[in-house]
Amino acid sequence: MNNQLFITISNLHWLNNDSVKDLCSHGKVAITFNNEEINELKNEEFTTSAMVLELMRTCFSDFDSKSKTNYLIPHCGHSMFSVKDDVNKVLILGCDNGFSWDIKHDKDEVIHVYKGQEVIMSNSAWMNQILLLVNQVEAFYKDVKKEPSNEDELGYRAFWNEWELLKRKIFNTLTSNIGKYQEKC
Repeated sequence: MNNQLFITISNLHWLNNDSVKDLCSHGKVAITFNNEEINELKNEEFTTSAMVLELMRTCFSDFDSKSKTNYLIPHCGHSMFSVKDDVNKVLILGCDNGFSWDIKHDKDEVIHVYKGQEVIMSNSAWMNQILLLVNQVEAFYKDVKKEPSNEDELGYRAFWNEWELLKRKIFNTLTSNIGKYQEKC
């Protein structure tokens, strides 16, 4: 069946097995777009924590792969900075490698465009898929005590603050949609 998009993460790890100093999770990413696995991702590793944050952002805003400086799936995440000292918004800087596609919102649908092909899915289907990735990355971070350097502390805190705000917003949106659906029945 066409018109599907699936994203999976595997082999989560810390660089150099450093679970204390490495602030970002890393791993393999696979994307199936209209029943075809995207080959560009197969032999690469990506910064999965930054990827999931970027994908959470797309639950509420469009993403134009041509005009963004960040990738949806960044290869690296060298540095994290709070945006204009806002402890609830983070800027993650990485290398010039990564992977993206266009994401547009139209009413209750999310339209994904990659190499001229489209996948159209409901907002709730997209949010549910993102929450699966959120849960996977959070489970990987569970029970790990991070020790960011003084220069990384504010950015690291902003990362998790924005993460939690977006996760809560996604969850609240999904639960309010359930209520609207139940009212119609």
